[in-house]
Amino acid sequence: MITLAELDYGLHLLPFSKRRSALQKRIEFLRDDFSDAVIPFDLPEAAAWAEYAAEVTSQHGKKFWTSRTIRDSALAAIAPAWTLTVVTGDTGHFPFVATLNPFSN
Repeated sequence: MITLAELDYGLHLLPFSKRRSALQKRIEFLRDDFSDAVIPFDLPEAAAWAEYAAEVTSQHGKKFWTSRTIRDSALAAIAPAWTLTVVTGDTGHFPFVATLNPFSN
């Protein structure tokens, strides 16, 4: 759910254009094609996020948080609950979580 929201966020930042329309169709395809694989963000995930965010703040301080790390923290909180690895090029945004950087050797 969080990743789809981030895709929509990026889409809404774009000016209306052919590119935006094409991206919107791709996002709709992802939403439809992977609807059975979308992990919810509900009460248990919100509780997991609160615990994760408190742990990160206690270890890294409030300066760790930016608008991007706040969004990423929702993914970080959900991953362990579902025994998932976060695949990202920004592994530094995911302390205390198993990550895989597909762009590193």
